[in-house]
Amino acid sequence: DAPTEASTIREQKYQELMQTTTLSLAPMMEYTDRHFRKLIRLISSNTLLYTEMVAANALAHERADSKANYRMQHTAASEEQVVANYEDSYLRRFLAQSGIHVPPGEGASVLQLGGSDPQQLYQAAQTVAEMSQRGHCDY
Repeated sequence: DAPTEASTIREQKYQELMQTTTLSLAPMMEYTDRHFRKLIRLISSNTLLYTEMVAANALAHERADSKANYRMQHTAASEEQVVANYEDSYLRRFLAQSGIHVPPGEGASVLQLGGSDPQQLYQAAQTVAEMSQRGHCDY
């Protein structure tokens, strides 16, 4: 079997994480934003970076609202069209990585999702996957 694009990407991300040093940047609320992570990446290309804690409920609710707004405006849209085209500018505030569209991007980094509701954590993870497919992040 030929590897799928998703499995190839997972393997690349795994290799990237394995090549990091034991030095990690600990997450700090309201400090380890994408600009600070970009600065640290300039200092060390092998440091494993962590995002600030991102609230799963914020991602889940914003995604649901954005999808509902798109459905109201495009009543004949399929679920695939909704997922591919809903407004994501607010979500990018939480998930966008420095230089993702300009290689090398942020490099080895870990997104922290916080929450206690398994369904919201699942929806937040779906949001991250969709944002990755759109090219805004690569967690």
